[in-house]
Amino acid sequence: MILLCDDFPEEVTVNGRGYRIYTDFRDWIRFCIMLLDDSLEQDDKLIAALQWYESELPESIPDAIEALRLFMVHSFSSGDKENDRSDSTKPLISYTVDAPFILSDFLCYYSINLKTIDYMHWWHFRALLIGLPEDSSIKKRISYRAVDLSEIENDKERDRIRKIKQSIALPSICEDIDIAAAFE
Repeated sequence: MILLCDDFPEEVTVNGRGYRIYTDFRDWIRFCIMLLDDSLEQDDKLIAALQWYESELPESIPDAIEALRLFMVHSFSSGDKENDRSDSTKPLISYTVDAPFILSDFLCYYSINLKTIDYMHWWHFRALLIGLPEDSSIKKRISYRAVDLSEIENDKERDRIRKIKQSIALPSICEDIDIAAAFE
């Protein structure tokens, strides 16, 4: 748990020893995209993941990968809509498909241009993403994707929501939690 007065970590701990890693949000978005790349074999993904260590690699590769996985999926408890799913296999966000909405919401609500900012820690990015208001574009998309149509009794409303869900549906991709399973 990170407190408001704590700095975000710049390293992960593997077998009791700290190892510096790259922590910029862009690096971790690339990390997620790399793990979803079907053109890469599983072993190639694991080898590529080790490039997120700045210099020295831990001796235990499985522990090194697990440390990266834990760093990647770190989230803040308090209503993280990305992790509140009605269907645990259904992705609710994509850093590629939803990029325009994430970019515009950060600019609109935080006055942060994600394309020009020099650096933002991955956990800081995630905290801001989670903290966006419910009426932001990305949060609306996440909310619609999370709706369970079987729970809507009104036929007209169910059809309306179905059409919205179809228009913003994601291709067969995964998100952080599903990406983390790629390490297992």
